[in-house]
Amino acid sequence: MIERLGVLGGMFDPVHRGHIKAAQYALEILRLDRIRLVPCYLPNHRGPASAPAEERLEMLRLATAGLPNLEVDDIEVTRRGTSYTADTLSAYKESLPDATLVFILGADAYAGFTQWHNWQHILELAHLALLARGEVKVPENVRQETQFETRVETDQQKLFQSSAGKIFLANGFNYEASSTDVRNALQSGATEIPELDPSVRCYISSKSLYHA
Repeated sequence: MIERLGVLGGMFDPVHRGHIKAAQYALEILRLDRIRLVPCYLPNHRGPASAPAEERLEMLRLATAGLPNLEVDDIEVTRRGTSYTADTLSAYKESLPDATLVFILGADAYAGFTQWHNWQHILELAHLALLARGEVKVPENVRQETQFETRVETDQQKLFQSSAGKIFLANGFNYEASSTDVRNALQSGATEIPELDPSVRCYISSKSLYHA
């Protein structure tokens, strides 16, 4: 049986319940076998993270402890340099040639997808799963350049009839929190931050991360 492997990348700066819920939602709705959560070492289109990569890795391990089918992968941290999704997916395809890869991202991030490094190759390696609250809005130029309409699939069974290149719209995901909100709360000295797993909150305190 061909494995269905989800990949969820990001800064995880810090990881919060929204990240975990996104992974669990994708796992369930797409019936994936497992998901690898991949912290970015150095982003291509934004400033560096507030917390060191090794600390973000450890927080992610704490947040996923005991959660089946969620794995933390340090591939981009180990590789160092600028992190490119295409490179990570290529490495997975090389080590797991028979697996079907599904790269998971927020629908808002897809608006800038054609600015990603080697984005065409990403679609050759994997399907995309766009998580959204309601209707997915894609700029017209991105629709045309990525041939969005011809790639869209709303039936998860049909998605896996091809090995890559489809875009699955998962428009029932609803979670408002962001890492920016969490960092702001931490810097303001908030004592109760429900978006953080208690073990992650304790780790942040012990390492004095995200202080003003």
